[in-house]
Amino acid sequence: MLMTGIITSQRGSMAFKLSRYNYIRLIELDNIHCILHSPQTMTAHVNSFILKRLLVVVLILTASVRFHCTYADTAKSFSTNDAYVDCEAFNKSLTDGIVALYEAKRTSSMTELLADISTAHCSITLTEPLKETLSPAGLFARFKKSVVMIGSIYKCPKCHDWHSNTSTGFLITKTGVVVTAYHAVYNPDHTAMGAITSDGRTCAVNKILAADKDADVAIIQIDVTGLEPMALAAGTAVGDRVFVISHPGKRPFTLSSGIVSGFFLIKEANDKHGRQRMTISADYGVGSSGGPVIDECGNVAGMVATTQPVMAGCDSNHYAQMIFKDCIPAKSIRVLTTK
Repeated sequence: MLMTGIITSQRGSMAFKLSRYNYIRLIELDNIHCILHSPQTMTAHVNSFILKRLLVVVLILTASVRFHCTYADTAKSFSTNDAYVDCEAFNKSLTDGIVALYEAKRTSSMTELLADISTAHCSITLTEPLKETLSPAGLFARFKKSVVMIGSIYKCPKCHDWHSNTSTGFLITKTGVVVTAYHAVYNPDHTAMGAITSDGRTCAVNKILAADKDADVAIIQIDVTGLEPMALAAGTAVGDRVFVISHPGKRPFTLSSGIVSGFFLIKEANDKHGRQRMTISADYGVGSSGGPVIDECGNVAGMVATTQPVMAGCDSNHYAQMIFKDCIPAKSIRVLTTK
């Protein structure tokens, strides 16, 4: 809960509550005694002149919370500024937040979103690549704010509760344009999509701006502003050091490191052209799809896509020798941003 309180006077009372569903109840009064319950309790004696201003402040806060789809109560409980992240609380906040947006009719349905899945290009002004090298800790501190967890909600056929599948995305503009994986977005059996930032702000996914199934890239618009966008790297070579910020196994904002292992053209059955992939040694897992693969300056060298095990042995003793971690190179993302 963001804030609850009760204001009393000789002429009546005013009760208000700001919750994750963002509503407020007010009864106007004259001279009052005000008690607010929040992370810190504040008691004050105010007259009707101050009350008017208090109501204005509360209403402005409510409007701001509703516009940005923000739930400050949960943000405090699992703040990623703390040493340890409450994974269960963070993931629950994402699911509950998307459900609240959907039930309030403040997010697009999955059917509406996927109507634009065939859009091939969008016009976006990209950020210039950065040149200053940062330490791994410096990279994480700066760019985890540019990474979001994306969720798509659905009703469980067994328990009839809401559940969500999660993936990763990263901002490339200050206006909420996010890059993620095509396979993370294409969920026709799900109900709606949303995203959550590192500071706990839950917001709607409003539109698919462009997508490419073969490249496994989607560019989406989320309802958030003011976060630092990430730049696409100008080039990457085998042996370059890279880092991944993602949410493997629903563990929010996990940092891993490695090198670029190679660039490959992956061909499947009846595929004459093949798919360009950049393979890295940095770890990631389920929930990492769409996560940024960044260089030592914080530029996006690629995007997490899939894993491919190298199997050995016979049928009775079949085992994985190693796992290729195949990513989408930055140039495949760049193609979608120009018409």
